[in-house]
Amino acid sequence: QSGMTVLTEGVNTIDNPSGIEIEFLDIEQETNGIKIAQRLIVFQANGKLILVTLTAPIDFKAEVFASGDVIGASIELLK
Repeated sequence: QSGMTVLTEGVNTIDNPSGIEIEFLDIEQETNGIKIAQRLIVFQANGKLILVTLTAPIDFKAEVFASGDVIGASIELLK
């Protein structure tokens, strides 16, 4: 049975200079025999929950997840 494994524990945040509360969850799962890693980045805007998903083969997890930190830090709400 293929399922997912949650890699993070507790509340995980990304520093955001605009003051937006950005949280993330890291998971691993196997799809069609290929192990993948995902970082789910979540935040709220205008009462709506926004979810950004980054997906990469397990071998590239560190590089892709580092990009997720940059993306989370760069989010700004438009007025």
